[in-house]
Amino acid sequence: AKYGTGSGFSLEALTDDLLDQRKQPMKEIFGVPRMRKDGTPGSIIDLPSVEDMQRKPEFRAKWIQYSAYDAEGTWRIREKLQELLEDMHWTNGETLYFYYFHYLRYFGEVLTDMERR
Repeated sequence: AKYGTGSGFSLEALTDDLLDQRKQPMKEIFGVPRMRKDGTPGSIIDLPSVEDMQRKPEFRAKWIQYSAYDAEGTWRIREKLQELLEDMHWTNGETLYFYYFHYLRYFGEVLTDMERR
């Protein structure tokens, strides 16, 4: 019963909890050790600016892979959640996915619209 004992709702946490494929944090991928006064790399890891990660050639391949994983991970989480909801019975022979699709989806749109205002 892994579900319900998760570590949060970030994409990193959800991919780890639901797919057993942890999304690697930006600091692990792009982090650069801060240099000490003597010129040696220190233990503090700095994250370059997003602009640098997007535009500098040394980061480009990793940036594309990181961004693509965001899209893929989001899609795979959606697929997994649908699968889980389809396996949960609700009422009158329907599943929780039916409930989500016919009721909660519209409620989510209302909440999204309210946040935009």
